[in-house]
Amino acid sequence: MRSRIKGRYAFLCLTLFGLGACSPPTQPEIVRKDCSHWEPQKPPINSSQLVENLGWVSDHADILSVEAELEIARKLEQLETSTRHQVVVATVESLHQVTIEDYARSLGIFWGVGRVDENDGVVLLVAPNERKVRIAVGCGLETTLTNQKANDIIQSDILPLFKIGNYEKGISVGVSQIAHIFENE
Repeated sequence: MRSRIKGRYAFLCLTLFGLGACSPPTQPEIVRKDCSHWEPQKPPINSSQLVENLGWVSDHADILSVEAELEIARKLEQLETSTRHQVVVATVESLHQVTIEDYARSLGIFWGVGRVDENDGVVLLVAPNERKVRIAVGCGLETTLTNQKANDIIQSDILPLFKIGNYEKGISVGVSQIAHIFENE
């Protein structure tokens, strides 16, 4: 009896609505943004040259106090909770003769910063021994946190504090500026 009812339902459904109307809904296809321009253009960086991911803040250059690390990590966690965009801070002793742009991009890719389907990760990388800073932005956020805005944060907010030796405040203010841009998008 039950199979006859199913058969009649299928026939009625096909007759009235067409072939696709009775099939279960399909999952929407994930559209991946084309981020081919975001991949490092130089030879791939050996993963052994990249620092280990220690969480929201990975201070391998040892320029942050424990208190500063905790405060910055708290800001970054709140930012991800409110915007879903993931931002991490990394400091390194050496870039291993790699450009800071390629190192930051490789770090973001290797660590898996941001959501894969959104390409919305950001890496704030500081290499104090080379006197370099970079904000690497996933292509899903390039219209929100443009290269110009990232450069303005570095030039206006981070570097003036770094020049007087206040790395903690420079990184904290940089993170706050990034958060401000995302919270107002």
